Amino acid sequence: MPASPSEAAWRSALLIPALPRTTSLEIYDLRAVSPDVLLSISTLAGLVNRGAAKLYGIMSDDDEFWLNEIDPSLAQTRVLVTGDDILEHLLNAYRGNFKGLILYDPDLPATLNVATTLAGLRDGIVVSPTRASRLQEAPHGLPVLADLRTHGWKTSLQAYAWAYKYLLPHCSPDLVAGLDPRIRGYLRSFLVAHRVFTCWLDPRKIVPSPSAGWLCERGLLKRVLASFAPGTVHLGWFVSEPFGIRLTSQAALLTLASDYCTNLEVWSSLPESPPSQKGVPVSLEGRENDLDKEEKAKRIYLSFTMSDGDNLQYCQHRLLQLWRDPARGSLPLGWTISPALRWVMPALAGFYQRTATKNDELIAGPSGAAYILPAYFPRTWRAAFLTLTAESMQAMQLTSLQILDGESFLSWFSMKFLNARLQKLFASRLVPHGLRGIFSGGGGIRPSWSQRSGVLIYQNLGLAAHAGRTLRLIKWAARRTRFLNVYIFAWNMTPSDLQDVVKQLGDNVCVVTPARLLELIQREAN
Repeated sequence: MPASPSEAAWRSALLIPALPRTTSLEIYDLRAVSPDVLLSISTLAGLVNRGAAKLYGIMSDDDEFWLNEIDPSLAQTRVLVTGDDILEHLLNAYRGNFKGLILYDPDLPATLNVATTLAGLRDGIVVSPTRASRLQEAPHGLPVLADLRTHGWKTSLQAYAWAYKYLLPHCSPDLVAGLDPRIRGYLRSFLVAHRVFTCWLDPRKIVPSPSAGWLCERGLLKRVLASFAPGTVHLGWFVSEPFGIRLTSQAALLTLASDYCTNLEVWSSLPESPPSQKGVPVSLEGRENDLDKEEKAKRIYLSFTMSDGDNLQYCQHRLLQLWRDPARGSLPLGWTISPALRWVMPALAGFYQRTATKNDELIAGPSGAAYILPAYFPRTWRAAFLTLTAESMQAMQLTSLQILDGESFLSWFSMKFLNARLQKLFASRLVPHGLRGIFSGGGGIRPSWSQRSGVLIYQNLGLAAHAGRTLRLIKWAARRTRFLNVYIFAWNMTPSDLQDVVKQLGDNVCVVTPARLLELIQREAN
């Protein structure tokens, strides 16, 4: 680790290393492909997509939708081959892009990730032993580059310890990933394209294993993370979020949840479209007089913030579904979104900015440029992280920030950002770049707020995972304060659900955007 880090040490251009700019797409419908064949197609696609002409896989209706957000001048060809026949077609069409086969061990799921890492390093495609026996024969006659069954591993720890020793030194220094071996497609092609070290270690397992050199899974994961420089991006996800995000934060790594991302090689290498200001509520000052007429007759002011916007695959899938909910736009809502989206998936960022209504407020998701826990993030690298956060928020024209934190395991369920020194640091560093408010936490029943460096820091009400709990939280808290922001669990709740909640509230409740709620609090304080 460098002794004297610079605030400019991490550049947005390096958040996700660049592949050649996408110049054409060959589109395949993968919805009817079997899981084992999908694994082979995904690893082959990763090798092909290192070039400018890329493959685009349709895994769901979402992938069909997003094709419409790609510049129509980009050459696109739909291949009519379907189902498992797609693999045969690709093997013939792209024989020059791979050197042979990587065999995983069906009895040990961890070898799927080790094989994926090997595929990136040796230009191979991952296959089952059964399929490999057929592909070694005519007409393909493909060689076996590695057969992971020969190692005789009995545990995941043994497999990943071997990969750590022999593969990690040759992998990309810019990315590391955690990926559930049961995920056969999705992010896997991107990991192959970038030669990313991939594992799935459980940080809760702390008992050393003699068969793995007296390592435990937590200890090995810490070694893996420590192999990467501060500011490196951790992709995919964790076996356990509370334990995993603490370890990545302690190692000063930046987590971009992305395990179910599709076609990330394509999205990350498309031209960046200019930001659109249409519908983006950067300032609500122009509406203040109209709102005041309604607000003066109200006693309770209520806003909602949708969770999980830091999650790239959420922005690609679940957020799209919520965005298309018929009630969206009919009531004010705050939507957390990844500030990194404009760099990593610029077409998606442009879509959400362009189609936001006056009732949709985009908020930087936890906890800035990437998901970290500020209390666990090394002091040495906090300034650099905040510089990156400021740059990414400005790129997305975001003026509010949601932060999740927790200085102890006991505080995990509330995840409140309570450290006064860190509050002041975040506020002072981000205010010059347009920050107007900070929202915090996901598990509180008593909302509160404070002010640091001129920025209001609001501790949310919630987490609200269904309509009944949302109503109870609002009614309970409304006895004690007039200003309520509810943190909504976006995987369960929809705008239609919230519309129904609002209908059950009294006429004395005024629903506003989160940014407007903070303005009202400050106005009353003054």
